Amino acid sequence: MHQAVVQYAERAAEKLRGESQYCRQVTTFVRTSP
Repeated sequence: MHQAVVQYAERAAEKLRGESQYCRQVTTFVRTSP
């Protein structure tokens, strides 16, 4: 799970940089089924 979140965040950062944009904060929520 950790690796999947890291890869997703890396890709999002690459896209933002490609558009000359930035982000100050990223919030992640994880919900599991009971």
